[in-house]
Amino acid sequence: HKGDIWVKSELNKGTSFYFSLPKVSYNDILKEYISREIKEVRKKKGYFSVVAFKFENVPEESNQEHNKILKDAERAVKETLRRKGDVVFKMGKTIGAILPDTEKRSAIMVLARIKEKLRQIFESYEKKIIFNDIVITYPGEAKNENEIINKLRR
Repeated sequence: HKGDIWVKSELNKGTSFYFSLPKVSYNDILKEYISREIKEVRKKKGYFSVVAFKFENVPEESNQEHNKILKDAERAVKETLRRKGDVVFKMGKTIGAILPDTEKRSAIMVLARIKEKLRQIFESYEKKIIFNDIVITYPGEAKNENEIINKLRR
C-alpha cells in the first residue's frame, strides 16, 4: 500500500514498531482496482465492462437527501448484480459496477435491470431524480484505467 514500516530498538529499554500508510482516496482505490482488472484481462485475453449512473440533480454532499439518493442507488446496484465477482463503486455523484468477464451486450442487459430497479426506487421520491448512464467495455472503448475513469467523470 506504499506505506513504510520501521523499528527503533534500544538495549535494555525496549523496541518500538512504527508504520505509516498514505492517505488514499476512494478514486485512487477505484483506479487501482480497474488497473488490476486490466492486467487480468490482458493475461486471459478477455474483457470486462463498467456500468455507471451519474446523478445530475443530487444536492451537495453534506445534504441528507444527497446521502439517501446515493445510498438507495448503491443498494439498487448491489441488489441487481448476480455474480460474486461484480464490484460496486461510488465516485462523487456516480454509482457503478465493474463486471469482470462481461462483454458489451451482457453489460447493456445488466444496465437495463439496474435502471428498472432505480426507477422503482425513485418513483416514491417527491423530486424527480435525473441520471445518465454509461457502459464502458475494455478492451475496445478504453486503452487504460485513466481513460475509463475520465469517461466515468463526463
